[in-house]
Amino acid sequence: MNEDRKLSITQRYLLTYIKFRTNNNHQFYAQNKAISEVIGCTVDSTKVIINKLIREGYITKITDDKGRRVLSLSGKDFPPLDGVNMGNISKSLLKQDIAEQEQWANYYQRENKELKASLEEMQANFKQAKEQIKYLENIISKQNEALKQLTQSTKETQTTKLFAQEEKAESRSEPIPHAEEQTEDVETIIKNMINKLDIKGQRNEYN
Repeated sequence: MNEDRKLSITQRYLLTYIKFRTNNNHQFYAQNKAISEVIGCTVDSTKVIINKLIREGYITKITDDKGRRVLSLSGKDFPPLDGVNMGNISKSLLKQDIAEQEQWANYYQRENKELKASLEEMQANFKQAKEQIKYLENIISKQNEALKQLTQSTKETQTTKLFAQEEKAESRSEPIPHAEEQTEDVETIIKNMINKLDIKGQRNEYN
């Protein structure tokens, strides 16, 4: 028994519909709800049909960089439904598909707007951070200059104190001013007193 004959009419219809929608390299983003209305099944039944076709290798499923499900034909042969003009699919279904695409477009517009606002906020924060860094650099520069001046002042103060201590030490080691002159004056006074005593003694002896 040919494996293709195992495909139900609904499965072949879905495969034919996907083939019609993916002409000219178009992507097939339709969700289960929209597909269910095309093939006339419930959403749950549609999900079962899609998964079975994926397992049997008729359909491939990927997720694009936007997180959307993309269905496509794998290239495995199947008997398409003859006499079915997919161009006659209900306009309401096409409108629903267009509405879904518009919803996606609006979603990405909002996302882009939010990303743009986030980027602008990041740029503003970056600018503010640069200003804060510049402000801190100025403070650090002033603190370094003040520290340099304080270090220089401390060195000068220490040098002045050292010179003062050396001068004081040198002044203590010098002889007492006029000490020799004072010694000579004392000796003269003593000699004079001795002379006076000798003269007085001589006078007493003479008398």
